[in-house]
Amino acid sequence: MQTLLDMGDWTKAAILSRSYPEDIGPDIAYSGPIALLHLGEMENAKIGFERAVSTNRRVAMELLKTRHARPASEHPGYMSIGGAEEAFDYWERNRTHCARDSEALKLLQKII
Repeated sequence: MQTLLDMGDWTKAAILSRSYPEDIGPDIAYSGPIALLHLGEMENAKIGFERAVSTNRRVAMELLKTRHARPASEHPGYMSIGGAEEAFDYWERNRTHCARDSEALKLLQKII
């Protein structure tokens, strides 16, 4: 998914996301709606973000922050699923797709 987003291949990213509807990891749950926004599918993106927020709100909260700090980890080099480390990692890898003025953040702001 990361490569598809970085390449701007929104169609393949949306297809990948739709191939795993039960995946709640941020790479599918949050990246799918980002791809849908780029394809002009606002309503589907909104539904996707609502689902993503309901399963992992921390990622949304990290994306919406104006200042980001790497969280202290009890186990350096590891991430807990649903934890602060996972949320920061997702933001760090996807910050260009979730710039302050992006449609993704505007939509997340409304959902939160």
